[in-house]
Amino acid sequence: MSIRREFLEYTLAVLNDYLDIEDYEEVKTVLEKELR
Repeated sequence: MSIRREFLEYTLAVLNDYLDIEDYEEVKTVLEKELR
């Protein structure tokens, strides 16, 4: 679980840097729900 969470956070950080996601927190919340 922790590995997936670290991977998720890394992926979101990369996407945020490259795509300049406006609703970063919303995307993160949705993806975290999917991991449960």
